[in-house]
Amino acid sequence: MDKFIHEHEIRLNSNSIFILNAYKNIHVQILIEHIRESLQYLVPEGLLLLGLLAVLFFDMFSGTRKNAYFVFAVLVTMLVAGFELITLLACRCSLTEVHFMNEMLHQNPAVLFSKTLILISGIIAVLFIQFSPSSQWLRERGETYILLLAIVLGCFFLVAAINLFMVFLSLELISIPSYMLVASRLDKKSTEAGIKYLLYGAFATGVMLFGISLLYGLTGGMDVFSPRWIQVFASVPVFAKWIVLAMVLAALFFKTSLFPFHPWTPDTYEGSGWGVMNILSTIPKIAAFVFLLKLSALFQGMQTYTLVLASVIGLSLLVGNLSALIQTNVRRLMAYSSIAQGGFIGMAIIGGTDLSQQSLFFYLIIYVFAVPASLFILDYFESIVKGDTVNNFNGLGKQEPAMSLIFVLVMATLIGLPPTAGFFAKLFVFSAVWQQYETIHSPMLLGVVGVALVGTVASVFYYMKIPYSLFFKGFENTIILTSIHKSSLVFVTLIMLPVIGLFFMPGWLMDLLRVIVAFI
Repeated sequence: MDKFIHEHEIRLNSNSIFILNAYKNIHVQILIEHIRESLQYLVPEGLLLLGLLAVLFFDMFSGTRKNAYFVFAVLVTMLVAGFELITLLACRCSLTEVHFMNEMLHQNPAVLFSKTLILISGIIAVLFIQFSPSSQWLRERGETYILLLAIVLGCFFLVAAINLFMVFLSLELISIPSYMLVASRLDKKSTEAGIKYLLYGAFATGVMLFGISLLYGLTGGMDVFSPRWIQVFASVPVFAKWIVLAMVLAALFFKTSLFPFHPWTPDTYEGSGWGVMNILSTIPKIAAFVFLLKLSALFQGMQTYTLVLASVIGLSLLVGNLSALIQTNVRRLMAYSSIAQGGFIGMAIIGGTDLSQQSLFFYLIIYVFAVPASLFILDYFESIVKGDTVNNFNGLGKQEPAMSLIFVLVMATLIGLPPTAGFFAKLFVFSAVWQQYETIHSPMLLGVVGVALVGTVASVFYYMKIPYSLFFKGFENTIILTSIHKSSLVFVTLIMLPVIGLFFMPGWLMDLLRVIVAFI
């Protein structure tokens, strides 16, 4: 009898193992099939990866280790990926929300548009490096383009992420190449800047990871955009929400140079080259702000989240604008102004309306063109006068009148003055926040508007400090001045054309953005 029972148990165990193995095989097959189906939504990312491998291949051999090969591979890759994104945007099939990669990523018109904007910024960054007088060291190295493509790829994943695990991976894919780019000049200044950037980034990442672990413990999941997760999170005590939200947002605040994770910005900008500064100022910030917008749409109406975000944005405006006023080094001036610009962009996020979402994208579009233009012209001036303080530029407007006049337009864009689209960018942001204030009558929103108004007035003084030196101060530099490349003037002019053009037809872009933000 015992022998019979023993044999029966063995047969049962064998059957159980067989059934379990069969289930595992079926599960693996389903997972593989799901991944295969998901690949159709990752064509732009695949193209970027292909371009990265092409540059790596060219860099392996001395005969092909040339800037022309690198630029050809990168630009072709980006243009083909851009064509694919525009085709998807124009197709009616993209007007639906699609989740893929086991609910880690999603795709809709807002994600596609964000990727297109990131890609435009990436193309400008490549051209910036080609025409920049001080970026010869970047042009000579294949790793420059490899790291740039890695950053763009990370930004693509970040704007499409709907799971905190994918958010973390995306941020790391952006951060690690950024650290390497900052220190890639391999001199004392860039190495110091890279180490500071790495330390601040590691701290922000650690805080975010701790916040994600707490959030997972409180909710039992990381799929923050699922109805189940939202319902569970709503039952979490208010104090716990404060803590975990602030910690999870740490890395995003770091990428956008928002308070209190902004101190890395001036030192890093001062120690890195102008080409690297342009990359850090635009591409990661676009992705981080788009993801913040998605989170804000998720937590809309939650007072805890709005209070945290409004406090951070108000302090960023205050610190950025007031610190920029006292700067004499143009690199540090632009660094602090980028903190303030981050605050202005963040204002659109706390608006909480369709107008605020439209105004954020409108502001980002102007930002993508105006910031590279400002940094490129400063790079151009610095290479002429061999100095990076405001006084070094005294009287330079008389020798470089065309470039100086364009620079005045660029500064007017960043301030928010006509006849540039920066005027409407600021106007729409202020209108969105004021509209939200009239709805909920929050003193915090009124305070942010007040700080932003003071910051806008302050920005006139520090942004126009350089044009004042160009045109109204006498020449003091002892260096013999020689103009660099006339192609630089053409490059800057082409960058600024959309900024001027959108001043005369902002309604067209806002109508397009109204369709886009419907999918946020």
